[in-house]
Amino acid sequence: MTKKKSTKIIMLCVALVVSAVSVMAFTGCMGTDVAEMAIVAVSRESGSGTRGQWDASIHNTLEGDARMTLADWIAAGPGGTRLLAGEMQHGQSGVVTRVGSQRNAIGYASLSAIENLSNVRVLTIDGVAPGAAGYPAALARDYVILTYENVTLLPLTQLFLEFMQSAQGGVIVENAGYDFSVENAPTFVSPAARPAGQAEPIQIRGSTSVEIVMGDLIDGFVAAVSWAQLSDFDFQAGGSGQGVTAGTGGTVQGSVPNRTIGMSSNAAHINTTNANAFFLAQDTMAAFVNSANPITNITIAQLFDIYTGAITQWADIINA
Repeated sequence: MTKKKSTKIIMLCVALVVSAVSVMAFTGCMGTDVAEMAIVAVSRESGSGTRGQWDASIHNTLEGDARMTLADWIAAGPGGTRLLAGEMQHGQSGVVTRVGSQRNAIGYASLSAIENLSNVRVLTIDGVAPGAAGYPAALARDYVILTYENVTLLPLTQLFLEFMQSAQGGVIVENAGYDFSVENAPTFVSPAARPAGQAEPIQIRGSTSVEIVMGDLIDGFVAAVSWAQLSDFDFQAGGSGQGVTAGTGGTVQGSVPNRTIGMSSNAAHINTTNANAFFLAQDTMAAFVNSANPITNITIAQLFDIYTGAITQWADIINA
């Protein structure tokens, strides 16, 4: 009897737990309207070229507006080190993943990285779509390639650099959805044999925003050069800061100056000391939200307020 009672009690407990879980799951499916939720403002990590450009273009004083500049706002924080509102994610993929999985999140990234994704929505800014006439000019971004000017690049590294700036490289860049920035690009002629003098792979370091198009260029080089292999490349994207360090002779993840190419997504790095640099491509930065968020447009003023913490609730945006 005791055993049967115990069995019945256990079965009853299990039934109650299953029932409770079912109710919770149903409630979770119903969810909370985004309009009733707090804003999760997702930003890139410190040192990111994307972050630097976003801060400069979004947070600075709006024309004719008396609000503080970004520098003044940061200086007004505790010890002059106020953090930007929201949370930081490392790399462009980190921001995209976070916003794509969080209904109440907003982030920013290269348009080319998000425009075809189903789980996020690209926003118009002040009613203008990214790339269209009237879109904020400050959000156009240049991809910069850097190499250390105080060394002679090893033969294979120099050859890939020439491929990137060639007409064939331009086709790859354009096909990837970017604007090719090299003018009068020459036709690339592949040498019949592998050049002597470089047994080690080409090293590429830097911006995660440039990572996609750089991967396409590597694939294009291997396809165009009969003797080239993917093992000829040591490719790691860790942020524009690393790209600048590597491209100016510093050591990043074992980089060696005479076979290293740096990538940056910040046009300011074109004049970086000790680097030979050129613009490879141009892209556009875009603000985006989770596809479950009903908003389709946002203003520069609202973005400023979101990323400085003045607006913290979606109701203030959705019901504006």
